[in-house]
Amino acid sequence: MTTLAAVNALVTAEEHFPIHRSERGDIDATLNFTIPANVMTGLLRLTARVSSTARCAGDQAIASVTIDVNLQQQLQVAALRIGYDGPNAAGNANVQFPAPPLNGAASSAAAACDFALTIYPVSSNLNLRDLGTVDAHARLDDPAIPAGGCDANWLPIIGLVANARTNDGNQPGWIYFGFVTNNIPITHGNTGCASGGNAAALVGGAGTVFAHEAGHQMSLGHAPCGVVGEVNSRYPLYEPYDMGITTVNADGDTEYHDASIGEYGLDINNGAIFDPLVCEDFMSYCGPPWVSLYSHDRLCNNLTLNPITLPTGASGAMAGMDDGSGTSKDAGSNEPHPRITITGHVDAEGKVSVFSVARMKVLRRLRWQGYDLRGATRRRER
Repeated sequence: MTTLAAVNALVTAEEHFPIHRSERGDIDATLNFTIPANVMTGLLRLTARVSSTARCAGDQAIASVTIDVNLQQQLQVAALRIGYDGPNAAGNANVQFPAPPLNGAASSAAAACDFALTIYPVSSNLNLRDLGTVDAHARLDDPAIPAGGCDANWLPIIGLVANARTNDGNQPGWIYFGFVTNNIPITHGNTGCASGGNAAALVGGAGTVFAHEAGHQMSLGHAPCGVVGEVNSRYPLYEPYDMGITTVNADGDTEYHDASIGEYGLDINNGAIFDPLVCEDFMSYCGPPWVSLYSHDRLCNNLTLNPITLPTGASGAMAGMDDGSGTSKDAGSNEPHPRITITGHVDAEGKVSVFSVARMKVLRRLRWQGYDLRGATRRRER
């Protein structure tokens, strides 16, 4: 059992909040915990015990929840960095701008992925691979943009990404993406585009454009907010935030208003809370953007995010183990380790019967296909 202290200050409890948002929308009205990675494994039961400094009846509360933490995913991006060599915004001279850097700058491919790393159900480690640099040659100045579609001048850029993807062998588990210099002349048009399974975007934009266009590559359609053209018909109405309302704008396009994130969101990097009354899913054209319950579920076990189911008890560290001191022990060590052995039975209806519980110190020995892996010599066991 691991005991954790709340990461925020003491909470002032109130018997009744006047409205639901007063409690859920204020991080200072909630207790928050950071759980060490080495104890996050398998089916994990979390128990919270809350007590008051007042010595009176009913001054304590307890609640438990069981969560499944077997899933591990990683965002892998194959980056094509795109510069510009073509006419300026006025069309009377030629200009050249280099491709953006891979990392190390605010306007880099790595920085553009930061928002996606925050809202996608993935580890914090981005696997970013460089496909090199190429130049675009056409301005983004086409005013005829279909609702929810792309400026036609994005299509040659998307073609560059498609070529790079083919040359790279179209490897599974990678998002092939074109990161375009912010200096490309743009008088009309999109700041990003996805078409035919490929996508590109200006390298700026706080990363929200990358998350949106990469979402299309993972089969996410448009969430129903803004002039998004065709919407994902399976996106749920989150009452009371969504009311199923549509309007028609001055151009005759249908405008949607129903892409609430459905529940309060929390940015664990800075403690910011995202209110479902005003925040919209990142696959819509509205904001402030965050990830909805629906999109989060669609991104779990998504093949593009390289899902791995970790065996219960592995904790993602097959070569070591934790003795409770916070120090990982080598699996091949001869040092004894304290363990709890439980013998029991689970019947067909899931009922658990415990026969015995024993505490002991044991030597760790790994076996694979009948071989002893603890020592330098391996012998076949009979």
